[in-house]
Amino acid sequence: MQKQKRKKVETFDFLGFTFYCGRNAQGKFKVKIKTSRKKYISKIKAFKVWIKENRNKNLLYIINMVNLKLRGHFNYFGFYDNFGMINKYRYQIIVNLFKWLNRRSQKKSYTWQEFNEVILTKHPIMKARVCAKLY
Repeated sequence: MQKQKRKKVETFDFLGFTFYCGRNAQGKFKVKIKTSRKKYISKIKAFKVWIKENRNKNLLYIINMVNLKLRGHFNYFGFYDNFGMINKYRYQIIVNLFKWLNRRSQKKSYTWQEFNEVILTKHPIMKARVCAKLY
């Protein structure tokens, strides 16, 4: 008797999500969902363009707009299985914000420590959150 070769189950992308097969906590089959790689990269690039154009505006305005953008992203992509990707997106937004706020003048404005103390404590960036569960 020959051993059966198992095929790797393919994934598919739909509406900005990648659907793939996985297991739940009890070990049962479950269709999982995460942000599509293509959509993730395009959203990061779009944010880079936005922050580059708006870096010279008031800091409070920038932080409020970043929080609005994050809230919209979390509301759309905030599924239980996708928490890692939305947290990764939030981290990339903070890295880009740090980079472009440091380019406001000829000298470096912030170190990471100063950025965390001054910017993120005074004007906190929204935390990643799950808005919906599939099952």
